[in-house]
Amino acid sequence: MINPTNGIYAKVGYMHSDLKITSANITGSALTDNNISVHGVQYGVGYKGAIDKNLYVKAEYTVSNYASVDATSDSGNRFTANPETKNYTLSLGYTF
Repeated sequence: MINPTNGIYAKVGYMHSDLKITSANITGSALTDNNISVHGVQYGVGYKGAIDKNLYVKAEYTVSNYASVDATSDSGNRFTANPETKNYTLSLGYTF
């Protein structure tokens, strides 16, 4: 906390997502494992500051890293992905 009305914070979390993967425009290449669950971690930093008694602003940067994803079609075509997201958020809030 910088002072009673402004502060810097950190966050860490666990992520879980279910993916449905489909292939298109590849003759004879249906995926054999098209429903995949991925897990990962999320971390970030932020700032929350008061504008007045009830109004505040927040700025946050968050990164989410998931485990790698592998899928194979019935014809043997394979792909691998390493999903990651980076989010920038700016919020304006009101405290009742």
